[in-house]
Amino acid sequence: MSEIFMPDLSFEERLRLLETNADSVRDGSYFKRLSPEEVEARQQSYVEKDMELDDLEEKKKAFLVEIKSEQDPIKQDIKYLRKELRTGMREVLGKIFNIPDYPNKMMKQYNEFGELLGSRRLRPEEHQSNVFAISKTASL
Repeated sequence: MSEIFMPDLSFEERLRLLETNADSVRDGSYFKRLSPEEVEARQQSYVEKDMELDDLEEKKKAFLVEIKSEQDPIKQDIKYLRKELRTGMREVLGKIFNIPDYPNKMMKQYNEFGELLGSRRLRPEEHQSNVFAISKTASL
């Protein structure tokens, strides 16, 4: 489609004739075929931009890995804080002492400060085997 309106006229004369003979004129975009030189230039530009984008993608991945390594400890802290706020308790590492309460058939758990942590029913193997056994009392 290389038809040119009045090819023998100069650009200015052709433009004036187009304006005077046109039914209407509007501003808009249109597609124009690229010349072989323009195609080659666009291909070179495409290759350069593609390589530049690949470099940026690699930098982005490295950056995201770095940010993730900084985020992970914070996310872990938030997870524990959320759990503590939801339950109203925090997890503590320490010794847990299981003290049987034979008359009530319960096993009570205490921490090293003597605070009651919880209790449960005695398991069958934990029941007192000797009916006449003397209950243990703490001595100082």
